[in-house]
Amino acid sequence: YAADPERNEISYFWSASSGIFSSITDSFAKWWSTEAGSSVNVGVIVFDTYGAMTSHVFQLNVNNGAWKNGSQIPVDLSSPGTVVLDGKVYVFGGNSHGQTLNTTYIYDPTTDTWTRGADMPTARAGPAAAAYNGGIYVFGGKVVETNEFLNVNEVYDPASNTWETKTPMPTARQRHVALTVGDRIYVIGGFDGNQFYAINEVYDPEADKWETKTSMFTPRDRLAGIVYDGYIYCIGGGQSGFSTVEANERYDPKTDTWERLSPMPIGRRGIGYGVIGDLIVVFSGKLSSGDYTNRVDAYSISQDKWISSFPGKPTPCESPASATINDTIYLIGGWDYYTPTLNINEIFYRE
Repeated sequence: YAADPERNEISYFWSASSGIFSSITDSFAKWWSTEAGSSVNVGVIVFDTYGAMTSHVFQLNVNNGAWKNGSQIPVDLSSPGTVVLDGKVYVFGGNSHGQTLNTTYIYDPTTDTWTRGADMPTARAGPAAAAYNGGIYVFGGKVVETNEFLNVNEVYDPASNTWETKTPMPTARQRHVALTVGDRIYVIGGFDGNQFYAINEVYDPEADKWETKTSMFTPRDRLAGIVYDGYIYCIGGGQSGFSTVEANERYDPKTDTWERLSPMPIGRRGIGYGVIGDLIVVFSGKLSSGDYTNRVDAYSISQDKWISSFPGKPTPCESPASATINDTIYLIGGWDYYTPTLNINEIFYRE
């Protein structure tokens, strides 16, 4: 913070020897390093309308985040539907060692405890969940035991701990994403056993009706879906076999248009994901080689650039539940080489 004794207007100019400024607002700058474990100089020059100036250099020892373990979810699972509502993480259904779940688990980060909600009417793995007006809508999924792909649409009311069935999706599928923008829920991508989808089906919760909007450029399932500043970002994902995509595409609901952004450095499917500041952080996942990776990358929305300097995920895996609360990202469950499904709760945060 700087002040001029004569109360003239003050301007700030920020610079750094490396890294990315994700946002600058006069005396406040948010900066991210591109190289962990290094020493970086971040400088600011302050000047008034008459040209008087001063400067300061901050020498920073960089640590790009850290990991800790939270309380484990009571059941091993992968590919659940997940959403955050009122500071809690809701985890619906999933696959547990080949069994299709209808469970509702609720995690409270403030107490690091799990509770059980009312079971879903329909058991399913790979659904997508989104919150609207105090309710949570869970769309689609698959019955693992019968390989049946579902178009069901069920809404959970946390206040009454009850479920209600709504108008089904037009297209049955699993491993899609559901994202709320304004008064609509956008259900994008997925797979139905035969086809990988780029479709964008939009649900109106008030009218209980569906309409179809412009599809993504890239068909895929097991993608990351993020809402930021009214836009939808769809990143990564999988196609046939072990095929993965690096695609990073942004949708504008106001104009019903998509644009291609800077792609992920390495394509992978089943990534965990979350948001810290204006960074979309993607975790782990499965590579086109069939290997799991602990890699962590972040996309700077303001810079359209990727940063790859974060400590790796402790347990490389695919298809965890992903949730962000207050710049902290929770990655719950998943599956890896050794365990068909996991009950871990690995938490990424900025120190």
